[in-house]
Order: sequence, then structure tokens, then C-alpha cells
Amino acid sequence: MSDNFNLVGAEEFIYDGIATSIVNYQLVIFIDASRLSVHPALNVQNTTPTTIAAMIKAILVFNNHGKPRLSKFYTRYSEDEQQQIIRETFQLVSKREDNVCNFLEGGTLIGGSDYKLIYRHYATLFFVFCVDSSESELGILDLIQVFVETLDKCFENVCELDLIFHVDKVHYILNELVMGGMVLETNMAEIIARVEEQTRIERQESGLSVAAVKNMNIGQQIKDIKLPDLPSIGNLKF
Repeated sequence: MSDNFNLVGAEEFIYDGIATSIVNYQLVIFIDASRLSVHPALNVQNTTPTTIAAMIKAILVFNNHGKPRLSKFYTRYSEDEQQQIIRETFQLVSKREDNVCNFLEGGTLIGGSDYKLIYRHYATLFFVFCVDSSESELGILDLIQVFVETLDKCFENVCELDLIFHVDKVHYILNELVMGGMVLETNMAEIIARVEEQTRIERQESGLSVAAVKNMNIGQQIKDIKLPDLPSIGNLKF
């Protein structure tokens, strides 16, 4: 990679022959044939690459009564801390009027002013993304809309019960959008295609399992079981 590589607002390092640039939380990797230790512009003694912070810290969905229907944390918290964060987030979001903006400063438990809560309210459910304070509010609002519309397409008029009884599928859909706190995909058609492919594979596997059970002919095997002759009641002595 050329030494004159330069991007405004970019942090760059070269580790094990791979030049990496972080621009607005997006990872760009340039393969370089040379094996440089550290880019001279950084003047850093340590060759260990820096950890990339997740732009999304948590995704929470709860109803109008504060009952959690989906929670996904991309930062390590204990179970008790997660429940406290959900309660605090519900208290912050639920008391806001409908005519105010859809984002506010994060609660003290989630990171305070370093993070913000961006949410949408649909019928009985709040969809809340806790994100880094530098993230675009409109971009995250669009991401929430993509998530909800994808759920609606996959469940054909999604409702709160779908999130309760199909939690595995909901998590699968979410993982197609966001992984490790980073946005993977925003194209709804692509996400739906992957979900449909996964559903088709699951149905095929389920069909194979049913066919295997039928081939065992369990009913006939039960009939073929030979039991020892038992004495009749008349021959029993009391």
C-alpha cells in the first residue's frame, strides 16, 4: 500500500502485513505484500491492533408494559445488569410524548452521554437501538424500519405473539442485519431471501426425519412383539 494513503478522520495501522483503516466505524482492509510493523504516521510502539468498538451496544424490544420481547446485547453484561438496563430504558422511552424526536441520551447503566437511544414505537411494541453517540439518528431509524418490515414480510403481518413463539427465527433475522454490533445488511430483499432459504432447509431436514420414522415401521414392530402366555383368570388361585 502506498505511503501517501490518507483519509480524513481515518485511523490506520499495519499488522502482520495487512493494512487496516477504520473510517466511521467501517473496517477497510488492504492486503499489502510487505510486512510492516506499525505505520510511521502513528508513531506507536505497540504492534497489537486496536479493538474496534461496536457501533450498536444493544437492541431491545419491549411492549407498552415493559415486558421484554427481544433483547440482544453486544457488550458483556451480567443477567442482572441486562434486566436493569431493560427496565431503565423502558422508563426513559415510554414516558416520552409521541410528538417528540425518536432519540435521546442513553441511561446511566448503558453508558450515559457516550451512547444514545434511538427507537420507534409500533402498536404495542418499542424497538430500541442503543448506539454510539456519533452514529446517525436517521440511519438507525431506517435500520429499525428495515428490521420491522422484514419481520412483517417473514411472519405475514407480524405481531407481538410472533416474537414470543418464534424467538429463534426473530434472532436469525436480526443476525442477518446486525452481527457483533456492526451492521451487515440493509437490503430487505437479500435478508428475506436468506431467511426463506433457511426455512426451506429446515423443512427438508424435518421431512427427512419424518420419512426416517415412517421407514422404521414402528407400528408393525409393536405388533410383532411376542409376549409370553399369561394364565387365564379362571386358573388363578386366591
